[in-house]
Amino acid sequence: LILDDHLIIATTPDDLELAASIGEGKADSLADEPEYSRLLKKEVSGSRQALLYVNLQELRNAIIAAFDSDTRREYQEEAESFVEPFRALMLSGDTKGDISRALLIVTIE
Repeated sequence: LILDDHLIIATTPDDLELAASIGEGKADSLADEPEYSRLLKKEVSGSRQALLYVNLQELRNAIIAAFDSDTRREYQEEAESFVEPFRALMLSGDTKGDISRALLIVTIE
């Protein structure tokens, strides 16, 4: 899908429709998510060529939801206290002349 001079690639037709709806203002944008907006203010300025944002809390919740009860219990006992504080990840990159820069931000509560 080409939307306002941007190439949109989605993993499912529903995701592609959601991206189009966001572009048309019919659905909430990622820019409305407070953590994304906060991190975007900190990321590399300039001619951004790449930007990756991962809501680690939502990703973690989706993975845990797929666990069976034994795996969930094992996760809670052995890993939860280490994983729980991770909130989000943002990776961005830009180029100015012959210099390429990258910035990785991981937020922890």
